[in-house]
Amino acid sequence: MEMAISVDLSAPQLRPEAVLQLIDQHAAQRPAQNILFKVSEPAFRLHRGRLSNIVAVSPTEAARMNAELDVSGSPTDYLVSGAEWRCTQCRRYLNFFDIYESGKNHHDNEFFKIFLGGGDYHIQVAREASLLEVACTECGTVNELKAPVHYSGTVGGSAYTYL
Repeated sequence: MEMAISVDLSAPQLRPEAVLQLIDQHAAQRPAQNILFKVSEPAFRLHRGRLSNIVAVSPTEAARMNAELDVSGSPTDYLVSGAEWRCTQCRRYLNFFDIYESGKNHHDNEFFKIFLGGGDYHIQVAREASLLEVACTECGTVNELKAPVHYSGTVGGSAYTYL
């Protein structure tokens, strides 16, 4: 089985609102496997503009990711939104840096460079019962973030959101 079904909706002739409506319909009832939508920059920007409860990384966290991945993102290029994701132990707000650090247990820097440094825009709809195990970088507690959790990175013309 593929890791994700890939769907290309990046044609500039497609209306961003219509693209997001299709993606939202798939997110409303979770699919059996992940769906990775390639979208246009206007569709991605519209999507990011609709996010709420945004938590960005700190300048120090952004600098560390930038140095490790040889990219140049600002703190607001790396965000988590959709709910108040707090560590169950220390109550610190979890952010993209926690997801990135936890992801390093599963992915190498080349994966993150593609994720953040390529030239495409993606929105991924998580499969049914999807969850992320994210260790808090402050206290080390592993937290379960159940979909829908929105996390997003945009650096150098690339963007990715996981719904």
